Amino acid sequence: MAPSWPDRLARVVAALAAAAAALACGGPGTARPPSPPPPSLPAGYTAYDGGKLGFRFGLAPGWQRVGEVAADGVSFADPSGQGTLLVHVEQARSADLDAATGVVMFELTDGGGVPHASMADSRLAGRPASWVKGDFTAAGPAQRIEAIVMLEGGRAWVLALAGPAASLATDEAAFDAMRASFQLRSAPVLPPAPAEVALDRPAPGFAELDRIKGPVVLNFFASWCGPCREEMPLLAQRAKAAGGRFTVLGMDTQDDTSKVPDFLKGLGVGFPTGYDRDGHLYQAYLLPGVPGTFFLDAHHVVRDLVYGPLTADTLQRGLHAAGAA
Repeated sequence: MAPSWPDRLARVVAALAAAAAALACGGPGTARPPSPPPPSLPAGYTAYDGGKLGFRFGLAPGWQRVGEVAADGVSFADPSGQGTLLVHVEQARSADLDAATGVVMFELTDGGGVPHASMADSRLAGRPASWVKGDFTAAGPAQRIEAIVMLEGGRAWVLALAGPAASLATDEAAFDAMRASFQLRSAPVLPPAPAEVALDRPAPGFAELDRIKGPVVLNFFASWCGPCREEMPLLAQRAKAAGGRFTVLGMDTQDDTSKVPDFLKGLGVGFPTGYDRDGHLYQAYLLPGVPGTFFLDAHHVVRDLVYGPLTADTLQRGLHAAGAA
């Protein structure tokens, strides 16, 4: 499985001191109409052409390219060497902007998400986008992140600014100007993406799932996972109130199974649980990490998915999509 966003981001941050590059994964491209001429840039900004990635924007004064992120991204360092701008494109995991943004933020932050993040509607390259800002922990000290996520042609485009809080406060005006000048000029040339679990397609079957009739909430977790622990009481509560409309099935993975019974008992979990001891289901469902939750309808077709910790809203959305609300 391709390296996850936290690996890429951590290496980009480290590159400010060690000049290392990060790794990324991407998706196929589709044709796009020619873009309009580049806009006039603010004074001191330099036109940057993303080459095969098919974008261009104005690079702020004093910013320098750190390196390419494999074949589908590029990173830049601010004048202080503390802040990092990452431009990346990958195959979108969902056609829903909110869901796709959730996946990106989950991957960016090593499954921890951005607790208490500020979120708002935005625009990127003239298209609707999601704006997210908050604190996360990866590769050492706490960092702040501001990200813009946009969907286009089956791809998710991400502009992410990361670094210490003081650095981001200094870089915010430059980030806004670079975002405003960002344009798509051609379809990116990306490596093919691996096959993966997709919405509106049957979920990979296994014994515990095949025995269940009706809609299923399939939750992958591990006893060592903090976000898993946080979401479990919500899942347990909804499972108890299901009234036969759906079944919650927990699947422990990447774990020491001897610790799971006490983990579940301590959280009051009573729904059925299986064990992915060799990790084959983790691979079959192509999870970027845990937790990960799949909402299956009565025919066990995937109707929604959430990477990262569930909230009351995302749980309700998934149940509705699966016809189990």
